[in-house]
This record gives sequence, structure tokens and C-alpha cells, in this order.
Amino acid sequence: EDVNLRVISEYQKLFPDIPIGYSGHETGIAISVAAVALGAKVLERHITLDKTWKGSDHSASLEPGELAELVRSVRLVERALGSPTKQLLPCEMACNEKVCPAGLYSVLLPCVEKG
Repeated sequence: EDVNLRVISEYQKLFPDIPIGYSGHETGIAISVAAVALGAKVLERHITLDKTWKGSDHSASLEPGELAELVRSVRLVERALGSPTKQLLPCEMACNEKVCPAGLYSVLLPCVEKG
């Protein structure tokens, strides 16, 4: 609740030519993944080999397996974000033909290219 990820979009408006990043000091990877979903282009996280080691950063750092999961999750989110242009995808064709009568598609979404 103290992270305030919505500031990412504000920074993007203020600095449109600069990639906005996120420096995470929370436990786990969910917040960092959310930062990417909201537009962060750079992530900074601490890594450790053992969270029980002494020092202020180890408990919130990522162990190697968590770092690997963070990378996998970020790459998945990046693919899922897709394109700002909506097009009817080949995987949507069969469903579209069942539920969308001829011509209705172009009325509902006139800017979408039909297959």
C-alpha cells in the first residue's frame, strides 16, 4: 500500500522521452511485475543467496529462484500487454463467427480489421 505504483504513469507524462523504472524493496515479485504492467521499463531488485543473512537488505532481496521467476513473469506480462491496436486474432475467429452475426463486428468495433 505504500508503493504508489500509479506514479509511474505520472512520471511517463512528465518525462516522455525517459524510460521510467521501479526500484523494489518489498518481499516477493508481485509488485515488481505490476510495475512492469503499469509501464516500468527498468526494474532494480536486490539479490541474495540467503535471506537470513545479516544486513538490512537480505530479507527483502530475491534469491536466485525468485529472480528467475521474476524474469519469467515479466516476460509473460510483456507478451500479454500486446499491441494498442485491436485486431481480430486467428485464435478468435471461430468464436467470433459463432457469436457475431455478419456485419455486426464492424458496427461494434469499426476500427478493428477483420481477419
